[in-house]
Amino acid sequence: MTTALLVVDLQNAFCRPEGSFVRRGHSIAELDRVIAACVRLVAHAEAERWPVVYTRLAYQPDYRDAGLLVANNPVIRELGGYAEGSFDAALLDVLRPEAPSALVVRKTRYDPFCGTDLEASLRGRGIDELVVCGVTTNVCVESTVRHAHDLDFPVRIVEDAMSSYDPALHRASIETMARHFARRVRCADVTGRASAAA
Repeated sequence: MTTALLVVDLQNAFCRPEGSFVRRGHSIAELDRVIAACVRLVAHAEAERWPVVYTRLAYQPDYRDAGLLVANNPVIRELGGYAEGSFDAALLDVLRPEAPSALVVRKTRYDPFCGTDLEASLRGRGIDELVVCGVTTNVCVESTVRHAHDLDFPVRIVEDAMSSYDPALHRASIETMARHFARRVRCADVTGRASAAA
C-alpha cells in the first residue's frame, strides 16, 4: 500500500489558548501530548517518504464561504474565527507544511473532502491508505474518516494523536470509528518506537 499521513486541523484556532476555539469556552487540556504525538508521526512519515496532508479550516474574511457552520455558530464570526490570513487559520509552527511531499488543504467544512480536490490529489499521488491524526476527534477527524472510508481508502486512526474538547465524546468517537470505519492504532504502532509520554 502507498500511505499518506493526514493531519487534521492542527491550527492555532484549535490548539492555542489565544485561538477562537478556546475563546468560545472549549478545553484544550490534552493538546500538548497530542501535538507531540502528531509531530512524531510527521517525522516518521517524512522519513518513510509518505506524503503528509495538512488540513486547515479557513474562511474568506467576509465569511461568504462559511455556510451553516458559521450560520449556526455566529460567535465564530464575532470572534473573527478561522478567517483566512488570521492567526486562527495558520497551522502550528511546529509543523512543516513547506516540505516537498506536503500538501495543505484549505477547507470550509468539517470534512476536508467536501468542496476540495483532496480526493483527486490523493489518487493522483497513488495513495491507497490513510493514517489520520489531529483534532477534534468527534467532529472534523470523524467526518474525515467516515468520508475516506466511503471513498474506499483504508484508514488507520492514531488514537493517542487526536483529541476532543470532551473526553467522553473523544472515547465514543474512537469506538465508533474503530467499529465501522477504521483500524485503531497508537503512535508507537505507526512509528515502531515507544513514546516516552506513553
